[in-house]
Amino acid sequence: MSACVHLSRVAGRVIREAHREGQLGAHNKRNESDQQEACQMEASEVLTIADLRAQHVIVSNIRAMFPGIRLVGEEDEEDSKKEASNLEELPVISLEEIPLLEGMDAPAELAQSLTLADTCLWIDPLDGTIEFVRGNLQHVCVLIGIAVENRPVAGIVLQPFLTEETPDGVATYGAVGVGVFGDRQPAYGEAPDTLTPGMQEKCSKKDRMRKGMERLSSSGPVQPVISQGAGQNLLRVLRGETSVFVQGPGASRWDTCACEALLMTVGGNVTTLEGTPYQYLQDAPSYLNSEGLIAARTGEIHARVLDAMSEPGSGAPEKCAEMASDQA
Repeated sequence: MSACVHLSRVAGRVIREAHREGQLGAHNKRNESDQQEACQMEASEVLTIADLRAQHVIVSNIRAMFPGIRLVGEEDEEDSKKEASNLEELPVISLEEIPLLEGMDAPAELAQSLTLADTCLWIDPLDGTIEFVRGNLQHVCVLIGIAVENRPVAGIVLQPFLTEETPDGVATYGAVGVGVFGDRQPAYGEAPDTLTPGMQEKCSKKDRMRKGMERLSSSGPVQPVISQGAGQNLLRVLRGETSVFVQGPGASRWDTCACEALLMTVGGNVTTLEGTPYQYLQDAPSYLNSEGLIAARTGEIHARVLDAMSEPGSGAPEKCAEMASDQA
């Protein structure tokens, strides 16, 4: 955990430096012939040099510190390595240099389960790439989730641009059975007194989402808070700024692993729109959260939203495929 928090800060500095340089090299990672402006592309299509550099800094150092560690990163490792070679100096950090976090003593059961065979890191080096390109820097996060036996147990979220006074970014981190900590105090909060859902703009316009909001409004007005980026939306739930984050299909496991662990730590609940938990399987056929997401601050809120979002007699949730929301 100490290594992941430290490397998230290093990645945050790399992202800030790329932004200062102003040459983001934004392009469509799925279609090299796409000539449209990056800010007009789908969120899941956009890639910048900051994504690649940040991932390489995290992945290369984690692999050196913990040989044999399993991990899944959003970006291609070879592409990340190639882009990193363009840097004049690549941060190389030894495990001995990592400052140990205070208060992060894992319970015996969790400590014993942290084996190379059962542990996998899920890394989104720059969540909110499309917003990064657009200049909406408050939506950008570095996400590192730790899963054991295919379920989240710990997470780190680093906001590189939250304030100018924090060049190392603002980190929030924690583990199930240990607690949630962070640079910002308090690191988490209680749910708002009034139900306040968070959504991303495109998904909020889908029939299933609109009907769900109408059902939730039957006992009083419910107005969703529109904000972009899966990571920072989940963080808003953790901090008590919203009650729940509801999303259609489109994000991926690396978008949710870190914050799912943090929410579980404080009594939250994260599932698909059908109420089943996601499995974090390395080498799975797909890493998409294809059944949408309900991430609630409490079990009670989750149950209420799950009921409102249910569609009796329907099959899979309506696809928000074009949204592919900040999978990047």
